[in-house]
Amino acid sequence: MRAAFGPLCLLALLGISFACQGDEPESTGSLKAPIHYGTEDLEHEAVGFINCAVSGGYSLCTGTLIAPGTVLTAAHCITAKNVANPESCVVAFGPKDPFSEIVGVVGAYPHPGYLRDWDHGLPMDDVAILRLEYSPEGVEPIPALPASMGGVLQRGVPIEIVGYGLTESGSIGTRLHTTVPLLGVCRDEAGCDGESLGSPRLAPRTISYDCTASSTDHGDSGGAALLSVDGTEYVVGVTSAGILNFIGVSAKVDEYEPFLSRKYGGESCESAGECESGFCSQGVCCDQECDGLCRACSRAAGAKQDGVCGRASGVPCDDGDPCTVDNVCRSGLCTGAPKCDLGSVCNAGTCESKGCSSAGGVMPLWLAAAAVFGAVRVRRR
Repeated sequence: MRAAFGPLCLLALLGISFACQGDEPESTGSLKAPIHYGTEDLEHEAVGFINCAVSGGYSLCTGTLIAPGTVLTAAHCITAKNVANPESCVVAFGPKDPFSEIVGVVGAYPHPGYLRDWDHGLPMDDVAILRLEYSPEGVEPIPALPASMGGVLQRGVPIEIVGYGLTESGSIGTRLHTTVPLLGVCRDEAGCDGESLGSPRLAPRTISYDCTASSTDHGDSGGAALLSVDGTEYVVGVTSAGILNFIGVSAKVDEYEPFLSRKYGGESCESAGECESGFCSQGVCCDQECDGLCRACSRAAGAKQDGVCGRASGVPCDDGDPCTVDNVCRSGLCTGAPKCDLGSVCNAGTCESKGCSSAGGVMPLWLAAAAVFGAVRVRRR
């Protein structure tokens, strides 16, 4: 976040830039960043600082916790060519370093319609979901604006922009915020005329806002545009790009309700259609079908990771053998202890003494041996 005429609002030739440099990672030896301009944001604890390790440094963005364990950010933050593995990312919560909590990412899901260069360098459908290892303690999510409320976004409405981006002094990593007026809303599927804003076209499902007094910058990508409606604060936009030296562009969140409402690995489900992966196994969204003995897709069922099918351990199982007891999954194998002690044999689940009784016409073992021995002696005479 920075004052007027920041680098976000300037790109040679096209006049367009992403709010964070997906192809050229910002590198910093420290996450400490003092405030120089803008206002430090101590309020929005759900807005976090995304740090992805890449060759030669870090790729930095912003994201917002919109539901437990679920962060909304920009697709270009996790699909840039230098972010080879989105699961190398972490999300830091707190206004600045030292952060109150740093949580690992276990899954990254860009919108399937995302285009980095839809028209003249502007992206389309620039939204993505990150799934966290766990939801940070004490952080209340800020919900995404539902589709039914999209009409509240009108020209002139003041929205609050939050992000950890670069300041004009070159520092980065402090959560800042500013309030700007909404300039336009593009609801047309074919895009909108952006000539009045200095752009040939505006991508569909976007909002634009005035950043002549205060603007987003590198590192603010994926950050939140916020609006309070009847006392409830909503995420209404995801910071995406900027035009010339005075326009910011964000993805219009209410347009993505079907995408955002899909469930991800480890979340509870009743049917496969609820899940982004297309698999609902053992009551949770899974990365694949996960049926079978000692196979699990949640930690509660014995898996190592929620939402990833694997070999279960430490949970009860049934190996189908009536002669074993206390069966437990161990690294995908169902094993149990013998039902009978060493002095018994197991017959269809019933423990019988190795020296069986004569009941039912069965000759005791000692008597049978004596008879055989006697017969041998008789033959030798």
